[in-house]
Amino acid sequence: MSQQPLQDPVVEQAIAWLVQLQSGDFSPTQQAALEQWRGTSARHRQVYEQLLASLEQFKASPWRGRPSEPLLRSLEQPSSRRALLRNSFCVLGVAAGVGWLTGYEAAR
Repeated sequence: MSQQPLQDPVVEQAIAWLVQLQSGDFSPTQQAALEQWRGTSARHRQVYEQLLASLEQFKASPWRGRPSEPLLRSLEQPSSRRALLRNSFCVLGVAAGVGWLTGYEAAR
């Protein structure tokens, strides 16, 4: 992952707070510090709320809570289009090889 700064320290701080919050190990002391940080300015509150709202979109995903194995299995299977192209190129290669051999034998 890239470690380049986002050029906005407030956004970076808000992300850091959300990561801590989502880790599941968030103490009352950390909660108080978060509330103090959010109270620093309207910008802090706004950025934090926007990030929370964007996380809610991911939580509302239709794939959330479903087993991942069927999805992963379908992604691992070759697509029928790729199989068609692969087989077509194989047939074309064999036909070209036969044609080349036929022309080579006729030239002898």
